[in-house]
Parts: sequence; C-alpha cells; structure tokens
Amino acid sequence: MAGKGSQRTTDMEQEIAVATQTYEQQRSMTGAEVYAAQQRLWFETRHKRGPPSTAVSSLATPQVEQDADMTAADPATGTAANQPRLFQPITMTSEAAYQVTAGQRGVDINDRTQMEQYMSTPLTTRAQVLETIRDYHVSVIRPEMYNLVTQMESVLATLDDRLLRQQDSLQLAAGHVPRGPPGDDHWMLGRVEEVRQFLMARQYNATDSCNLWYLSALQVDPSTPPAGEGKWSTATTLLFKAWDLRRAFMGVYSSGGTPVWRDGAPVRGYHVRCAPSSPQFQRKLELPLRVILKLYSTYMELQGTTPGQLTILWRTLTMMAPSDTRAFNSQAIAWARLIYFEQDGQFKARLEVVKELMEMMRSTPPPSSTESSLWNHCWNSIVFGIQHELDVAEKQALATAQLEATGRTKGYRLGKGKQHWSSPFIYSSNTNPYPITLQVAEVTEIYYSWDEYCDKFGSAQDKCGDYSKATYCGAPSGAAASTAPSESL
Repeated sequence: MAGKGSQRTTDMEQEIAVATQTYEQQRSMTGAEVYAAQQRLWFETRHKRGPPSTAVSSLATPQVEQDADMTAADPATGTAANQPRLFQPITMTSEAAYQVTAGQRGVDINDRTQMEQYMSTPLTTRAQVLETIRDYHVSVIRPEMYNLVTQMESVLATLDDRLLRQQDSLQLAAGHVPRGPPGDDHWMLGRVEEVRQFLMARQYNATDSCNLWYLSALQVDPSTPPAGEGKWSTATTLLFKAWDLRRAFMGVYSSGGTPVWRDGAPVRGYHVRCAPSSPQFQRKLELPLRVILKLYSTYMELQGTTPGQLTILWRTLTMMAPSDTRAFNSQAIAWARLIYFEQDGQFKARLEVVKELMEMMRSTPPPSSTESSLWNHCWNSIVFGIQHELDVAEKQALATAQLEATGRTKGYRLGKGKQHWSSPFIYSSNTNPYPITLQVAEVTEIYYSWDEYCDKFGSAQDKCGDYSKATYCGAPSGAAASTAPSESL
C-alpha cells in the first residue's frame, strides 16, 4: 500500500512539473515587449473618454436612469472594429494540433507515414478515447489557456502598479505632515501690514489679551481638515474679509516657501507655500457649454448661415436661444442648461437641451472629421484641444518646479500662471480631461433664472426680486418692477 501511495505522489509531482514547465514557457512568451506594448495601447485607447452619448433621450424630461451618461460614452476616435485588443490569443491550425497531440504518444511528427498511421488507427476502448483527449488537452488546450492566463497576470501586475502609484498620490494629497492644530500659523497674517491696518481701523489691538486677534481679518477661522489622530492636512484654506487683504497676503507669501515654525524654531524640511484659489476646475464645469458654443458656430458654418447672438447666464450655466440682436427679450427661452448634483455618492452633471439643439448635436460633422456626429467632433476638439492644452501647460510648470526643488529645502519656485488666479493645483488628464459623469437629456422646455437674465441686460425694472424664481418663457408669475439690489447667485 505504501508503495502505491508513493507512486501516486511521484506521478502527481511529474504532472505538476510538466504543467509548471508549460506555464513558464507561456510566461516567457507573453513577457515579450510586443505584448506589453499592445496592452498599453489598449489602456490608452480605452481610458480616453469620449463625448457623452446623445443616443438615449426623449421629448419628455427623462428619468435619471434613462439619461445618456459618460459610462456609455462614444469612443473618442475610431470604431470597435479597429480598436486594439487587450489579449492576444494564440491558435493552432488543425494539422499542428494533430501533430503535437500525436507527439504525446511518441509519434515522429516529421515522419508522414507515422502520422498517417496514427490518424487512421481506430479507438476501440474508452481508455484510448480518454488518453487521446488528455493528449490533446496537454499539448493544445493547456498552452492556449496558459498563454491567456499569463497575459492576464501581466495586466494585473500593471493594474497593481497603477493602484500603488495612485495610493501614494492620495497619501501625498492627504498629507501626514506633523503640525499643530488649525490657527497655529496666524502669525503669518500679522506680518502683513495691510492686515494690521485693517484690524487697527476696526479697534482691534495687538496688545489685548487675545492671542488670535489676527484671525479677525478672516471671514471664518482657517479650515484645515484632520488627517488622523493628532495630525492635520497640509492644506489650509483662508477666506479673507476683503479682496485687498487677500492681495496683500499673496504679495508677501507668494514669492517662495515660508519655513514652518514650532516652539520658536523652524521645522527642518517643511515650508508653507501659498497659492490663490484657482478657478481651473470652474473652467471644467463650464466646458460642456463651451462645446455647445463651438457646435453652434460650426453647424451654422456648415449650413452657410449667419449665426445668431448667443447669451449665456454663467452663474446658472444656462444658454439662451440665439437671437438676431443682443438685447433684452421678455419672451426669451433657454436652449441648454447645465446642472451639477450629487447622486449615490458621485458628482454628476445633467445637460438639458431642446429638440432643435439636439438635432444639431446629432448632425453630420465636417468632411475632415472621423467622429460619428457633430457633437462628438466638437467635444473632442474642445476637451482634448485648447482646454487640455491650458491644463497641460500649468501641469508642466509644476513638474518643472518639482524637479528644480529636488534635494533642496526651499519650496517650489512658482509664480502666477497665465490664466486669471490660476494655480498649479489643477486636474490634468490625457485620457479624461472632463472627469465628471455627464447625462444628456432632451427636454421640451428649459427653466432659467429670470432675475439673472434681467441682470445680464441691465433691465432692473423687469426683475421680480427673487433669483430663485425660474421661468421657461416670460416673467414668472408675481413678477413686478423691483428696486431690490442685485444679488449674487
């Protein structure tokens, strides 16, 4: 009995050794650069998010689940037929499969006579059938399966590396720099003369017993998110009471890194770098409307028609229907409106458009375009065009500053970007510059803020005095001449 058990163990070890050898052979094959290059190409093509699809829509206001969103986005370029494949399967011809199967039985596959004899020999017992099936499995099915498995192994390793890099980036963003609680850096405010004058003019006095009197120059206390027990985020937000105070503060601290002080001494290796709040992501939020602007002008150009005047209510991201003249119209209607909201823990956007605009979006693009619709053409032109170039330029400025700061204790040498109040703290992606799920919905009527429309044309006498009142055509019910001051939305 012991001898039989030992024999079975030896047979199993031999089978495992053969399977391992086959696996390593396929791993060596799929480890070639050509496989890795094909996988990189697939990821680059797959992750380059195209424009939101306009295929799913209706004349009635659709439910959320009926809206077309970015998860069903059209490819940025090309079609499914010419897209690269993630896996490259190996296949054998019938003749090659027969030969390697016969080789398992010791047949000389280079001898035509032996091959013909093997192929013509009938199988008379169940054992012979099962042996032939196993030979085919070991020599044909197993290598093909192992080839795909090793390719999958390579893909998982790539994904694991990306996740690790992303985790490192998130940890860096979260920031576990040891520092005191929010408000420890209030002395920075005291070094700004304009802040001191602002507070003195309001009867604040540095000789008072209050230690944090400089914080009175802010609308609220500095906002520093916690990052664990006894730790705080590296980013602190200051909201000044006056624009001049913010400008003066940046004038003192925007030129370079300021050492972090603790217990009367600077903390080695840590600096405070100040940057004004950037509206870079605001440009992201406005991006779909900028795409529609290009789409309208391109469509009218293709039709050989003079475009009308488009008015945009930027505070509520509403685009009014084109008109012959840029003037107040008491019966104006909206063409499109962009709404941002949170759903199931995700930040999403809804683009409402009227039927006429939807038809333009689905129209044929210029002859030189490879996209399937004018919407796709204009989306890719804007999203992967000038808007992305602005992001890349500012991202490059940060990368250069990081490289120059390597091995030094000083902060990044960064000044002001080209855009107004722009900052290197931006989102820039080669594959998905607009990282928000966008739903496109065709509706019959679009509501807009009446008072904002009146402000746009300086028609204060037509305002209803309530910016929250919306209408789709004409003044809302109860609207009357109002002397109420303009309100910021």
